[in-house]
Amino acid sequence: IHRQAGMAGATQLLDQLRRTMPGGEGRFWRPFNPKHRAPFMLAAERYDRAGRLAARADRNGRKNGPLGHVALDVLRELLRLGDYRTGRLDPAIKTLAQRIGRSVAAVVDALKRLRVHGFLDWLRRYEPTNNPGRGPQVRQTSNAYRLSLSPRAAAFLPAESPVPDDLD
Repeated sequence: IHRQAGMAGATQLLDQLRRTMPGGEGRFWRPFNPKHRAPFMLAAERYDRAGRLAARADRNGRKNGPLGHVALDVLRELLRLGDYRTGRLDPAIKTLAQRIGRSVAAVVDALKRLRVHGFLDWLRRYEPTNNPGRGPQVRQTSNAYRLSLSPRAAAFLPAESPVPDDLD
């Protein structure tokens, strides 16, 4: 029975790894209309500013909003790098860091904040290494990213700017 349970767990892990290997993200990405770049950034900037002003009102001494200026730089760069037709967006974290002139740690932290606040989601991807050993032998490659606009952030769009239909 334990062996069967172990095999079932290994099968589930392999299925998960197959979905996260390069090529398995086709259903994850969505086309992105390039006309929605400006409203998307505007919503993010206003969302961050509102959070920063609320923090000042609470007198907690925070200088950044919930996203912070590094996260806004990362988001701006992701909007530049995406393939609008397919939605493909998979830059390496090191590439993002170099392009915006920040450390890898700062970019990782910014990506986490963007995810927590509903502007971004990602899929971890792996590739086989063909190393000998037990279990699946894989290494992580670049993540597949998907932009999204949370209802909280969409509320910061001007009335004349409809919520982009290609975003959540």
